[in-house]
Amino acid sequence: MSQVAIIIPVKELVDGKSRLSKVFPTKSRQLLVMGILKRVILASKNSIADKIIIVGGGEKVEALAEIMSIAWINSQGHDLNSDFSEALKQLEQDGFASVYLPSDLPSISHEDIDDLLNFSDIGEILTFVPSSNDGGTNAMVIPKGVGFNPLLGKDSFNKHIDWVKKSSHQYKIFKPKTLLRDLDTEDDLKYFQKLEPDFIDNIMNEIRLT
Repeated sequence: MSQVAIIIPVKELVDGKSRLSKVFPTKSRQLLVMGILKRVILASKNSIADKIIIVGGGEKVEALAEIMSIAWINSQGHDLNSDFSEALKQLEQDGFASVYLPSDLPSISHEDIDDLLNFSDIGEILTFVPSSNDGGTNAMVIPKGVGFNPLLGKDSFNKHIDWVKKSSHQYKIFKPKTLLRDLDTEDDLKYFQKLEPDFIDNIMNEIRLT
């Protein structure tokens, strides 16, 4: 059974949640990104995963990682896929299977992560979680030695499934409700506000208390 590391790539804060620019000024968007990231980190820390790494995001994200006692590595300045791929290769060399988690899953819990890992036979089977709202990929479990090529971005879920079918590796698709929706658009914001009536205040207060 593999040891498992969670990789959470983060965009530079200034670029985060640009589709919410009509709703929030830049500073508030950055707080929102940091607050949701904190939830993802807490869920990860309380899960059965063995290691957590944040990739990129800049100095404020680095400071958050230090406060929360998890590893942080700087972005190489290319793109999210390149940063993720480099972290993936290093972790594989160190003997870890990997889990990709986006930084914008407001409803995530450690139970979700544990269920995902158990579903993947603790990092032994390629496993993908789709986004219900934009065709993206909201989580992945990547075993050692599969030569995985991340294709994050538009329609990434279908691209990942096409890749794995061509590679002939065994794979699974997992659809836990709380991982299917991330926060990108105003419609997503309304969804989470219905789910959690004080959503924005809660997120802002959680990050201010860090």
